[in-house]
Amino acid sequence: MNDVTIRIDGLWKRYGLPVPAVMRKGINWFHAIRNPQSAIRNTDDGPWALRDINLQVKRGETLGIIGRNGAGKSTLLKVLAGVIPPTRGRVEVRGRVFPMIELNAGLHMELTARENVRLLGAIMGLSREDIEDRIPEIEEFCELGEWFNRPVRKYSSGMVARLGFGVAVNVNADILLVDEVLAVGDLAFQRKCYVHFEKLRKAGTTTLFVSHNMRQVERMCDRVMFLAEGKTLKEGDPDEVCLLYYKMSSREEIRSVEAVLPIKAVCETSGEFQIEEVQIFDKTGNPAHAFKTLDPMRIRVKYYATEKINNPVVGIVILTSDVIRVSAFGTGHDYREDISLKGESYFEVSIPMVHLLPGVYSVAVNVKSSNGRRIYSGQNLAQFAIEYSSINKDHRGLIHIEADWVFANGQLLTKPR
Repeated sequence: MNDVTIRIDGLWKRYGLPVPAVMRKGINWFHAIRNPQSAIRNTDDGPWALRDINLQVKRGETLGIIGRNGAGKSTLLKVLAGVIPPTRGRVEVRGRVFPMIELNAGLHMELTARENVRLLGAIMGLSREDIEDRIPEIEEFCELGEWFNRPVRKYSSGMVARLGFGVAVNVNADILLVDEVLAVGDLAFQRKCYVHFEKLRKAGTTTLFVSHNMRQVERMCDRVMFLAEGKTLKEGDPDEVCLLYYKMSSREEIRSVEAVLPIKAVCETSGEFQIEEVQIFDKTGNPAHAFKTLDPMRIRVKYYATEKINNPVVGIVILTSDVIRVSAFGTGHDYREDISLKGESYFEVSIPMVHLLPGVYSVAVNVKSSNGRRIYSGQNLAQFAIEYSSINKDHRGLIHIEADWVFANGQLLTKPR
């Protein structure tokens, strides 16, 4: 039990001033006379930000906290950081806490990074000698160069993130509370932080990590808590909890796709070519926006070219809902036949099997001239969803890959196809 650094028992949190029981009865009586339906009831059905949260986090564990906006994720971190008190329940935190709930939390905008390190170190209880010993390591980690000696008010959000992380991971905090702020760092710095987080975990630092990026959560966390409307919907293995989140989010996104079709395109054009519509068809030839993994798909692009475009390079890009490019394919140099775009017409792409795993995807189209000049670039021209089915139950990630397994004893394990 000594390994438990965070213990939460029956945590409830409601924002606003609490209403005393006597006053609540009076308000109920008054409203009941005017309108019985409007009475304020002394139940647990009110606007609670957190509802009956029970949790234990062990030393060195990385706990991911996921959920939609308004689920209570940031509220939970603020309670643990001591920023706001619980309305009800017991919260016990053992050790030095460094909250990274906002990028500029604890930073003085008029001070330099070096001066802010000294300030934050003092707040964290470090001695002057310890702070001075750590400054070179923090300066090297932040990679701010000459900006380390300039006022923070002149920093970009990414530079502030570098400073915040540089301090957080080098002050020997027992518990890190990280709320989505990693998203603003560039790719190289994010990777550097991941490596350092792994070192901290092995050294015994406990981390609570809030993020909407499920791939980061799956990669970094030992355990995941899924919050919905302030309640714990599921807690446990990252793969299982994130899979539930994917399923629920996918259903919501599919409903969103149905609600907003057709989608307004975002495009740039030289003026000689314009896409009028992108349609997606299923195996029966009917327009569709919901498919299953390994279903066939046909994409038709209707266009209008003001003048004939000979031997263009036409490409189609499939992107995830968080704008990760899954696949890009086009005519390129592998297609020897002469093609041209002219007038009002269309072209189609037939995909025998879509190897995408469940999620919502968008279609982008690019057109270049034979010498590489950009003619057209359009995103969000159409969307489609891959729904969950029995094919997906043992697969994770973005792409479905079929595999046969051969074991040393000669056994061959093949999946029925």
